[in-house]
Amino acid sequence: MSKIPDYAYSKSLLHRLNSLVESRPDLRECFSRGEINYWYVFQQRIFNDIKVFVVSENKFEKKDSNIFLSIKELVVGFMLLSISIFSLVLSIILRKEVLVFSVDTISDSKLRIDKRLKPLFEALSLENKNYITFYHTITNFGAIQRAFRRGNGAVFMESFDYVYNLCGFLLPKQPEFNVEETFGNKSEIQFAKYLIRKYSQLIILSNLKTKFLTIYLRFSAIKKAFMIDDVRNYHEIVLACRANNIRTIAIQHGHYGPFHIGFLKQNLSGGTVKPDTLIVWSEFWQKELLRLNSIFDKSDMVIGGGMEDYQKIDLENDNDVNYFLVPFEKDLDKDIVLRVMRGVSQVEGWKVLFKLRDGVSDNIQFDAYNFTKEDREKIIGIKDTAKAFGMARIVAGVYSTLLYDALASGKQVVVIKTPSPYRPEGLLYYNLADEIDPDKNIREQLNSLISVSKEERKRRSEELTAGSENIRLVDTIRGFISK
Repeated sequence: MSKIPDYAYSKSLLHRLNSLVESRPDLRECFSRGEINYWYVFQQRIFNDIKVFVVSENKFEKKDSNIFLSIKELVVGFMLLSISIFSLVLSIILRKEVLVFSVDTISDSKLRIDKRLKPLFEALSLENKNYITFYHTITNFGAIQRAFRRGNGAVFMESFDYVYNLCGFLLPKQPEFNVEETFGNKSEIQFAKYLIRKYSQLIILSNLKTKFLTIYLRFSAIKKAFMIDDVRNYHEIVLACRANNIRTIAIQHGHYGPFHIGFLKQNLSGGTVKPDTLIVWSEFWQKELLRLNSIFDKSDMVIGGGMEDYQKIDLENDNDVNYFLVPFEKDLDKDIVLRVMRGVSQVEGWKVLFKLRDGVSDNIQFDAYNFTKEDREKIIGIKDTAKAFGMARIVAGVYSTLLYDALASGKQVVVIKTPSPYRPEGLLYYNLADEIDPDKNIREQLNSLISVSKEERKRRSEELTAGSENIRLVDTIRGFISK
């Protein structure tokens, strides 16, 4: 079983690193480019690296050179770069007016898109707008296969890394900075030096990408740029658009919380990079981002509607059975969740549904939770989200965005108590969800949970979706396209 990040320690280490960079004039100068502090820009990436470091028990290793892997990377890199250059030239010739930035995944097999941006692609179709899509990807043959499967061109942001890796030896190297012994233990000091070196060098690549995209946009007919709210990877596109007076609009795709570091203000000098506008699902998310001290001000955010696929689901349960729905989640203590699922399945009148993810083998997901043969017989796997919501009396989990989707659909949401601070803090803060404790009597807790009235469940759902009544995300995006 994979190890779980220690989120509290990871965040503490990030804050110590930030204090180190902020207290050292040489480090501040290293990461500053005009008004932009790239250490600030890279916060989410740095935090993700820290989580990996923590999970590896404070060890990190450089990848060993591998000739076969290098040849494979050369072939893949050349093919992705060729597809990208061809797509860029074609977009200039065809005078495409909209730039889309997405994650390179196909979760909607019919439309061959990332389903989290489905309203955007529907809006572009309704407005009859030609667009070019930029992707954040992993450079492997899978990216090439997806490009040919879509058949409509693509620009892979990581394909430019291929050129950098070939010619990087010609570029200046950043000096290595010392880290004071008072920073922490030996492994923390080594890791801090590694991160400073890694991200100071990454600035060079990032600036080259930005300059290239700035020139491309100058010759293109692009008037608007829409993007998934990926704070790790959209900054080069945002800066290039800003240099060409092109408006940038990000679209919410999941929940926000205190560990979504890239969305939050930090005690760092200088500025970070953000799109001009962030479309959020409802007033709740605008309020939540402001409570979390987001880099997005209230004036930056627009209530656009969302979670439309699951709204107004009000199917009646089987009179004899209550269904307890639990989604597959990755970064958590699965043994704790399994204890709750087993406890619920043993209570008369209750059955457990296990919401499986699309694109991942069912067996892999069952095995990740160490399901026994008996568990597989009692716990029902299900992939259709609308059907699962229709059946469920309670939807329970640790942090999944599915909890918010379920609440928007009018379902009662329950947070499974674990030692980890990574949880849907907003739901608990605003009293929109209940809790279940695996160390207490499950039967008694279920009896208490189902006593929550239909009126209270309705109040919770309405508070989460407030401000988005009669607003469709597709229509909101169409409004931005047509402006």
